[in-house]
Amino acid sequence: MWHFGKDLWDVLEILEKGYDCSASRRRPNVLEKCIMKGTNVFKAVVVDCGDYFKLIHFGKFNLYDEKEIQPILHYNKLKKENRLRVTVGVLGKSKIFRIPKIAEHLYKIYKGEKFDFDLKPGEISIKMKD
Repeated sequence: MWHFGKDLWDVLEILEKGYDCSASRRRPNVLEKCIMKGTNVFKAVVVDCGDYFKLIHFGKFNLYDEKEIQPILHYNKLKKENRLRVTVGVLGKSKIFRIPKIAEHLYKIYKGEKFDFDLKPGEISIKMKD
């Protein structure tokens, strides 16, 4: 628990504010609660001994593996810095939208795909795949 930078006050917060995350049935006096902090989930498993709780497990896991989360973090950084832009190009007599590689990766956009879009005053909305 200490190597996660957590202490017993954090366990108390998980027990009070966390959600039940039991992966399997446990004895009635065993509580398994989790709380999400960013992409990390902290889990505390305690036994209710009547006058006190006995901590039997504390763990941390990530909702995403490292390969999945890095493009999302990069995309959010670009979006926050207003560096995520679609540019208009020309292909023959047609106008085309150039989409950043990171958006192609996250939305799984492939060459030649067609999308529906709505035109509104001062705005173009592109409908992505369902």
